[in-house]
Order: sequence, then structure tokens, then C-alpha cells
Amino acid sequence: MEYEIVCRDAFAVAGVRRVTSEAGGVWGQLRAEGGLEALRRLAGPGSPLLGLCFGFDEKGENDNMVGFLLRGEAPEGCEVCRYPACRWFVVTAEGKISDLTLRRAWRWIHRELIDDGVICPRDAPTIEEYELWDEAADRCRVKLRVPVY
Repeated sequence: MEYEIVCRDAFAVAGVRRVTSEAGGVWGQLRAEGGLEALRRLAGPGSPLLGLCFGFDEKGENDNMVGFLLRGEAPEGCEVCRYPACRWFVVTAEGKISDLTLRRAWRWIHRELIDDGVICPRDAPTIEEYELWDEAADRCRVKLRVPVY
């Protein structure tokens, strides 16, 4: 897989954060509640939704967030996650959703890069930037972003 290391100024993400038993469970919950469309409206045209992973607890539940890049004040009811200026490891996962493209990309990052010490992640949430997620067409293109030292 091709990847790049990029430097980025400090920024913030606003959204809905929950602890769920599934890796991306907050997406399904928000979709069922109508909250996903509300977040899309808050993000604004051309701004992709972001998935943040804060990690798993001792029961295996995932602390995750669906949000958008914050430009100004946080809307009422949104939680804010602030990132310092830092370097980011970025790889694009693109392919069929049914082929578990996203899962395979994360497995590669963990097994080949983090576990082998090629990259050293910061103690900050990872980000998935959903450029394309079309279940009907079974296609996705997601930028995976890991803050690194």
C-alpha cells in the first residue's frame, strides 16, 4: 500500500461520541436515529464526515465518534476533539466494501507498521475520512489517518 507522512496544523473535530460494542457502531446508531444526516448538514457541502477511534476498553467496546472538521464554534450537542499540530501517517483504502477493504487496510497498518515499529502512533484518536462510501455500488474510498511522532 502506498502511504505518505504529512504535517498538519492544529485542528478540531466536532461530532457525536459514544462507546459501542462494534468497531463502527456509532455510525449505525446515528443512521437509525437520523443523526447522520444532521451531521452531514453541519459539516457543510463538500466536507466529508470523519470517524474517530479513541480506542477499546477492557470489555472490548470501542470509544468512537462521527464528526466533521470544526470551523468556528461547536454546534450545541456536539463534542469536540482537539488535535495539536503534528505529523500524520496517511493511507487511502479504496475498493469494494464487501471485500473488507477498510478492515484489511487497518490490519496492514497495525501488523506491518505499528507492531513492527515502522511508525510510532501518538496517544490521540485515529481518523477515517470518508471520501466515498456507497453501499449500493459496493465501493469505498477512505483516508486512514494515524497521528505519529
